[in-house]
Order: sequence, then structure tokens, then C-alpha cells
Amino acid sequence: MRLGIYAPQGWFGEFDGVEPAVAWARSVEVVRRAEARGADSVWAADHLDTMPDHPNGTTFESHTTLTGMAGVTDRVELGQLVACVGFRRPALLIKATDTLHAVSRGRAVLGVGAGWYAAEWERAGFGPFPAPGDRLAELEQCLVHAREFFPSMVDGGPRVVVGGNGPKVNWRLAARLADELNLGGMAPGDVAHALPVIASRCEEIGRDPATLPVSVWVGGLDADGDDAVDVLRRYADVGASRVMVYRRSWAADPPAVEGLFDQAVRAGTELIQS
Repeated sequence: MRLGIYAPQGWFGEFDGVEPAVAWARSVEVVRRAEARGADSVWAADHLDTMPDHPNGTTFESHTTLTGMAGVTDRVELGQLVACVGFRRPALLIKATDTLHAVSRGRAVLGVGAGWYAAEWERAGFGPFPAPGDRLAELEQCLVHAREFFPSMVDGGPRVVVGGNGPKVNWRLAARLADELNLGGMAPGDVAHALPVIASRCEEIGRDPATLPVSVWVGGLDADGDDAVDVLRRYADVGASRVMVYRRSWAADPPAVEGLFDQAVRAGTELIQS
């Protein structure tokens, strides 16, 4: 199992009261340290402002964040986890990811999902939040467009990651059209129950389940050593291909990100040697 990180962006309120330039410098330091310690990937949340109970914070936009991170890293994959498909027309999202792929010399990932945060959608002026069926239909359209556009891109184009915990639609879309499925915040035991269902979605269309890696976003993984080590081991044991971890403390103390990698070593997690 490999290890990625969420870059601090401010959406969780971690940059409340922090000047944007200072916040950006801290985020860059976190990412550089994570790459040096063996992260395989860096991810950005796709949100437009801080959560409602954090009105005074900086929140960095996801694509420009990743483009900036491309200039200060050499090896890690870079992707949104995950882009809300309704924030941009599919062609724009795909073209932006393609450009990031070129800027990063082939390290971009198209991470995309149907969206979920109605309050943010409406605050941003997009109008009424679409029904689940409409959002999932737009996600499918985006994935189909991605498969049409990406064959001509750099090195064959970015890999496609679908995010979502829905077994009926999300997992079938991932089986048909994705290179990876990401499960949001799912506990190790729940991942163990989900994997056979995901495999069956692949088998429905004649796809080898081994060709669809399943990763997990993990927010707030307990910073205490033994607890975090145990959780990482459990994710590996149930068959997660990688975990993407976020800790709010990194925004105030960038060197603290190295503690995660110390724990990962103890858990036997696969780290990438630079």
C-alpha cells in the first residue's frame, strides 16, 4: 500500500487568520517534505471557500494549487480528490488537467466526483443544487469525454480516479471508465466489505478487478503513533492500494507531516525513494 497526502488549502479552517502568502509557503513546505519522505502523490480538495463555521480563512482553488505544486515537486502525482464535476464543464476540467499534465511532465491525475456540498454550491451562485441522478449523469458525461480526449495527451494522458462510495452508480462508473476508485473516509472494516462488491462491478462488464485499484481518503487520522500505525496496517491488510491522509496540524507546523511517514515506516507502508 502506498501513501499520499492532502495539501493544506484552508477549506477545513486551518488557515484562519493566516495571510495568504504565509499560508501558501506553509503548504509548499508540507508538500516538499512529504515528497522527500516518500509520498507517492499530493492531492487537493475542490472547494471554493472555507466551511461555514470558518468565515475568516484563506482557501486555495484546487487546479491552481496543483499547478503551483508542480513547480516545487519532481516526482509525486498531482490530482484533485475529487473535482466537483458541476463546477466546470467537462471539456474545461479535462483541458485544465491536460495542461497540468504537461506542466508537471506527466504527473497529473484527473480525480472527479459528482459533488455533495449543497450549501457551498448555492453560496457560490450556481443556483439550486442538482438532484443526485443529474449529478451522476454529468459525472458519466465527463468520464466519457475524458476517454475521448486523453488518448492524444502527453504520455497517453492523465490517469482517471473516480471518487465516491455509491455501490450502484459510482462503482459501476469506475469499473467502466476509471483507472482507480477512491473511497471517501471509509473505515478499514467497511473497505473489506466493499471490495468484493467493487470486484463484482468489474466482473459485470468483463473487467479484471485487479486492474481497478481501490484507494481511500483518510481525514484526521489519529496523530498518536500506535493508533495511526495500526490503522495504516489495517488498510493495507484489507487490500487498499493507497491511502491519502490529511491532518489539520500540518498547516500550522509543516515539519509535523514527517510524523506520518515515521508511522508509515513502522506500518510497513510502501514509500517512494527519491
